[in-house]
Amino acid sequence: MGYVDKECSEFFDCWEWTGYKDELGRGQFHVWKEKTYRVHRFMYELVNGKIPDGMCVCHECDNPSCVNPDHLFLGTHQDNMMDMNSKGRHAKGEQVKSSKLTDDDVIEIRKLYSLGYLQGYIAGRFGISAGNVSEIVNNILWRHIK
Repeated sequence: MGYVDKECSEFFDCWEWTGYKDELGRGQFHVWKEKTYRVHRFMYELVNGKIPDGMCVCHECDNPSCVNPDHLFLGTHQDNMMDMNSKGRHAKGEQVKSSKLTDDDVIEIRKLYSLGYLQGYIAGRFGISAGNVSEIVNNILWRHIK
C-alpha cells in the first residue's frame, strides 16, 4: 500500500496511514466512489478474514491511523468503550462538543457555592440546571477539575 508509513516515529511500531483520514484520524479509502472502507478494518480482514457482524476492530496502540495488523484486535462496542475509558481516552469537560461549560466555569461554580450562593442562582447565571450545579459541587460531574 502506497499510503502506509511503517517507520512512523511518533508511535512505536505503528504503520501510519498517510492517505485520507476522517475527523477521528481513522484512515479511509474509496473504491469506485461507491464504497468507503476504514483502512484498519480492511487490513484486519486482509490478514485475518471476515469480521463477524457486530464486532469492532480495536487498536492496542490507541493510534486511530495505525493499520499494523499486530496492533488490531476484535472486540464488541462495549469492549472498545471499556478499553478507551481504562486508558483515559474519553472526552471530558471542555473536550465534549456539546458542553455548555468551560473548566474555568466549573471552578467559578464551585467557588460561588463555597461562598454561599444558592444553586438556583448559580444555575441561572451559567444557563444550566440546579441539578447540574449540585452534581458539579458534589464532584459527580467534572470530577477531573479540582
